[in-house]
Order: sequence, then C-alpha cells, then structure tokens
Amino acid sequence: MHQEIFLTYLYCFCDQPVELPAFSFERPLQLLPVGKNYAVIENVSSKDFSELALQKNMAEMDWLLPKVNLHESVVQDLMNKATVLPIKFATIFSTDNNIVELYNANKADYEDNFKKLKGKQEWGIKVYSAADDSWLLQQANDKEINEAKEMLASATPGKAFLMKKKIQGLINRKKSEINKTLGSELYRALKTGTVESLQKSILPAQTDTDNDSKLILNSVFLLEKGAVEQWLANIQNVETELGNDKIVFDVTGPWPPYHFVG
Repeated sequence: MHQEIFLTYLYCFCDQPVELPAFSFERPLQLLPVGKNYAVIENVSSKDFSELALQKNMAEMDWLLPKVNLHESVVQDLMNKATVLPIKFATIFSTDNNIVELYNANKADYEDNFKKLKGKQEWGIKVYSAADDSWLLQQANDKEINEAKEMLASATPGKAFLMKKKIQGLINRKKSEINKTLGSELYRALKTGTVESLQKSILPAQTDTDNDSKLILNSVFLLEKGAVEQWLANIQNVETELGNDKIVFDVTGPWPPYHFVG
C-alpha cells in the first residue's frame, strides 16, 4: 500500500493572526508565519491536488465548482477580518517551507501590497445597454445613413433589398460606436473617488444571457472602505440620470482584491 502524500494548498496571505473559518477541503486550515505576516494554508492529498490529478480534475465540473466556491468563501471570510492578498485557486506547494521561501524572495512586493490594500475594497461594475436599444437610433443619425436612406427611396426592388441590408449594417456599426463611447465615458465618471481602477476587455457580442443586453463596460475599482457608500450613491445617480430603461448597472462587491495585487 502506498503512503498518502500531502501537499500544501495556499489560499492567501493576511496581515494578522485571524480566526480561521471552519470550512475547508479536507483538513483544518492553518496559519503559517511568513515574515511579519501569515499564509493561510491547508494540507491536501496528492490524490486530488497533484499536478497530474489537477489536469484531470480541472475538467470535471462536479469536482471543480465546489472547490472553487470553497476557495472563494475562505478568502472572503478572511478579508472581513484582515487585509488579504488573495491567491488564485489551486496554488500548490510541495512543503510549507516552499511558501516561506517564496514570501522571503518577494518580501518587499508583498509588504508593498499589504500597505496599498489596507483599508480598501475591490468592487466590480458591468454596464449593459438594454436589449431594446431603439433609443440609440436617435443618436445613430449621420450623413452616411441618411444618404443611404435617400437612395433606398428611389431604388428598384432588387437594389432596395441590398440597400436595406447596407443601412442596417451602418446603423449597427453606429450603435456600436455610441455604446463604446458611452462605456468609456461611464468608466471615466465611475473612477472618481476611487484609488485604482481597471477597464477590462469585452469579448465580441458579449451579452447578459438573461435578457440579451449588450455589455458596454466591464470594470473593477479599488476604494477606501470609507468612500464606498458615497461612490455607490453616485452610481445610483448616474443610473437614474441615464434612465435604467436604457442602461443597466450590475454592481458587485466587495471582493478580495485579486485585480490589484501587484
């Protein structure tokens, strides 16, 4: 019988010795001193977390999703008790000492991150243009579209079909340009009162699958905890001013500051 091998799973670093949550993958969580801070770790079996096992398990949603959710639950619990530097899911080390060595080799960077993130929260905002985007047609009125419409009025039936397709293409392009400009303007406005921010890329045709709205802004922000309430109020004011029948804000947080750990 082969002896079971245990590896060290790293959830995050934190800046003080906190009470650890009772939930974990297999065994109780532990605090590992690293410099003047702490690593939150768990001993896990190589049967599930070795490199070879992970290659298989990461493709198994029934295995993966509960593990990812638990990882996030641990980090979110800890961020309410201390400043945390979150670590991505399934970061594994052969021994505890490997983590100490990693920390010591990057000590200055870790300590700078603790200073930067202390007393701050990460929030995310996605902004959608409503599925009914007929309001954009009022702003999609430009010279090229108008000329095409004039040509359509006198076109033969065969040409009219092609002209209609051309006009629709021009309108769609113009609406995309308006949405892109609006997303950029909103991002600049939402940055006000934040410490750092990041505008994330948007995949082509990315939508809200619940209502087919078009995503026009995907962004994350780092805020002082004391500034969050006013910042959220400002978002509400912007949404009201634009009209939530046109633009939908999806605000989430606070989150562990994954996007702002240097």
